[in-house]
Amino acid sequence: LAVIGLLYELGDDSECNEFLDKFWSVFPVEKGNVEYTGENFDLNKKLTDELAEGYYHWYGSLTTPPCTEGVSWNLLKRREKVCQAQVDRLQTALSATQGGINFNNRATQPLNHRVVTETAILPTPVPMPEDADRMIVSAGHHFSPAAISIILSVFAILLD
Repeated sequence: LAVIGLLYELGDDSECNEFLDKFWSVFPVEKGNVEYTGENFDLNKKLTDELAEGYYHWYGSLTTPPCTEGVSWNLLKRREKVCQAQVDRLQTALSATQGGINFNNRATQPLNHRVVTETAILPTPVPMPEDADRMIVSAGHHFSPAAISIILSVFAILLD
């Protein structure tokens, strides 16, 4: 299982997250599914843009019981703003579906010998295949944009 995490910072009322606003109004507050009928958006492009700014990676566990190990965590370096109304909507939904608990985080855990790696596009030129205009390096491995695109496609499928 792979998880891509994005940290949000609380902004003022004028800083509602435009991406979340695309579907936030139909985000279900009660258990169940709601059909999204809004305009289409390209999740692959959004993830590609955010991955290009770098991310941190480690192997850890699920954040909910039974907290199973073996999760590939990928925390984006990019942070985005949300407004209080968006936070309130999420807390209302969580409270309604988690027996009154209105948050979805787990207390920070010790590393327990885990290794956290930092990944980013190299700022200096490096030898590259002719079809790649940039490379991404992770733990000594080079990934072309085409390889990242394949990875993002897999994430998009998992999100469907």
